Amino acid sequence: MGIEKHGVTIMHMNEKMDEGDIILQEKLEIGEYETTGELWDRLSKKGAEILVEAIRQIEEGTAKRIKQGNSFTIAPMIEKSEARIDFSKTAREIKNKVYGLNPFLGAYTIYKEKKIKFWKVEILDNKVASEILEKEITENILSRRNTFSRYKNGIICKSKRRCAKNIRNSRRKCKKDAYI
Repeated sequence: MGIEKHGVTIMHMNEKMDEGDIILQEKLEIGEYETTGELWDRLSKKGAEILVEAIRQIEEGTAKRIKQGNSFTIAPMIEKSEARIDFSKTAREIKNKVYGLNPFLGAYTIYKEKKIKFWKVEILDNKVASEILEKEITENILSRRNTFSRYKNGIICKSKRRCAKNIRNSRRKCKKDAYI
């Protein structure tokens, strides 16, 4: 499914990284089609709001000191190779990768020795994708694992468990939607 919530924390500093006592913390739901960049902007605004409140509480002497414990995780660095789309994954997994890497890094595939980056994804219902495949196909592109079908507005690819991913706004400045 992907991560559904993220948050901001204001904490007291200590000698270790991200281990100080918590003053304030707030969680935010991640939208189904929210990019990392959009989430980053919302977290920044929320962080600024609760920072002002934390400063007020510190000045008034009412700031809490909640021990963190050991339940936090540190996110690993993402390697460039991890951004490559694996079309044997489910449509949801591909969608999550595309949105999770937008705008930083960008999910990509290689086609005819060229890197194509993808920035927006919509999972298509099998019925909708089938209608497009039946009526609007202009060319089929076969790979070892998948069949990509070109139609007037883009490309469709059948994924592991759901029919199609609608990927828009590739870095190649495509004017049409690309369905993958």
